[in-house]
Amino acid sequence: MRIMLIKWCSVLLTLSAIYSPNVSAASDAECGIWLCLPTGFTTGCSEAHSAFWDRIKSFKSPLPGFHECLTNSPNTKAQSADNFTAQNGIAAQIASHKVCSQTKPIRSGGEWQETCVAWRTVPATVIKGVRCRIDRENRTRSPAHCTKTLRYTEVYRNGQLFGQTHYY
Repeated sequence: MRIMLIKWCSVLLTLSAIYSPNVSAASDAECGIWLCLPTGFTTGCSEAHSAFWDRIKSFKSPLPGFHECLTNSPNTKAQSADNFTAQNGIAAQIASHKVCSQTKPIRSGGEWQETCVAWRTVPATVIKGVRCRIDRENRTRSPAHCTKTLRYTEVYRNGQLFGQTHYY
């Protein structure tokens, strides 16, 4: 009985794939992600921003395929003059922190020791392609000073970064 049920499910899935109408997978809101993501989802991009998060929550790529957003209406070209691509990845968020910028030898207990006398602040940054690893037992972080792992998406136009990297 179970084998028969599996066979019927398989047949139904195959038939639905064969006979389903050609529907573009990308909505206007999803295609809007290509324009709005590089600007940080500014004014007028609320639908695209919602579509972006819906795609991520559904475990889809943050952006639909660019080819899904090209239309064949008489007023538009079938192909874009520009080549748009996207890159997704992970990144380690590094918190701002202080490092010693100047030391001075000080004699203590008959020995000379280097003591920090001036500090400088290293601004917060992000390291792409690296996951933040926190070892709570040994109280270490790799890379040093990382606070969490982020995801990011970048849009490229003709191989050049288009707009800003979007971290989330």
